[in-house]
Amino acid sequence: MCLTNNSHSHAYWNIYSPEGHGVRLRLRTSELFKLVSAKKEKSWFGRLNYEFEKDIKNHLKSTIGLQKSLDNKDPDNLFLNVFHKKRMPFMYENESRISILTNNEGKDGIYKLNFTPQKLISQLYLDPHMGNNEVKAWKEYLLKFNIPVTRSLLLKDQIHKIK
Repeated sequence: MCLTNNSHSHAYWNIYSPEGHGVRLRLRTSELFKLVSAKKEKSWFGRLNYEFEKDIKNHLKSTIGLQKSLDNKDPDNLFLNVFHKKRMPFMYENESRISILTNNEGKDGIYKLNFTPQKLISQLYLDPHMGNNEVKAWKEYLLKFNIPVTRSLLLKDQIHKIK
């Protein structure tokens, strides 16, 4: 699971919601950690390290035992170190990852965590490109989950000028 520590990113809305219909979840991190940690499987939490591509390549070439580590069914620190590197152009993501080692993969390799949405999700942010009618409809629909819903304020000034 990949998470961002960047609460407002125009790039995210454009990349993951090009049609303007996206929803961003603000999670209660402590609840997410409790949920994952309560599982029997091994899990790892880590922030990504953003480096220049040439530095990542040099690191990969010079790391002794890396191939053995990558082939290992039980990730070690070498594997995790590589898994938490990303190229510098993606630094805007300010990403963290949660990894779970499990043999209990469900259909299509998806691992499911059961949770109560109201405990885990503290707020829903609607795409800033969404029209007013869509925002109203989504807010009305999402009321039943008892989770605060608002449109992202990222484009607030432009939206008010359009009205």
